[in-house]
Amino acid sequence: LVEFDEWGRRRWDLALQPLLWQYFLRAREDAAHPCHNSSSTHPCGDWLHPNSLYWDIAEDTIYLNSRALDTFFKIRQATKRVEWALGRVGDVEMHGDGGIRAPALFVGAHEVSKLGPGRFLLFDNMCHSREVVKRGTNGVREEVDPQCSARTAELRVDEGRRTAHVVWAWARAHPTPNMGSAYRLPGGRVLAHFPYARTTYEVTPEGRIVRELHMRGPQPPAPPLGADAASGLAHEAKHNPHFLSYRARRFYTRPLVRLVT
Repeated sequence: LVEFDEWGRRRWDLALQPLLWQYFLRAREDAAHPCHNSSSTHPCGDWLHPNSLYWDIAEDTIYLNSRALDTFFKIRQATKRVEWALGRVGDVEMHGDGGIRAPALFVGAHEVSKLGPGRFLLFDNMCHSREVVKRGTNGVREEVDPQCSARTAELRVDEGRRTAHVVWAWARAHPTPNMGSAYRLPGGRVLAHFPYARTTYEVTPEGRIVRELHMRGPQPPAPPLGADAASGLAHEAKHNPHFLSYRARRFYTRPLVRLVT
């Protein structure tokens, strides 16, 4: 990570490999599911794959999500130290329905953002399920469950007790092995984007759909089983040569006020 000022001068940087390497070593110990983005030639080649960053300047804290490790990290910018890690290889205890301890609350996630103290929103891809990962003769292959449903989820983290649980979630039957976004709008609604379905939803906290945006063109099929990141993008380009959507945002414009005299 590097921050530059408006003149292009480097203000500070943070090397992620020495900081987070210990978490990759934990992932390697999980023989059933060591990492995402594996291929026959480069098993665990993309061991970190950071895909979103939220910088809370007031708190002097960086929240960095690693899709490959199914974990996002709270990093203190001044000390360049990890304060906690939430996910498959993290140190925060995760609780599922009924308060039962869970091995994971999200899989292959994207777009982690902070909503408030101890509250986070993310897009949970879910399709890279631990139950459908298989080890073949050429290394680890990830298979996409055709019945999986990607979702947006809000997580609550108790930093004192080092626990986390899901307090809100909204899912659709759209297999989304990669990409996707979740964005909290003013007023509490969520903008959820499902790239392979070419659809963006605006939903209320109660889960009611108030808007849908469908992009033109035939719906591309999900990548083939065992596809790594590069082949997944090539597959998308073949079936959808005109555009590739990654995330969705809603922009608000101020009303134009004209003074008439």
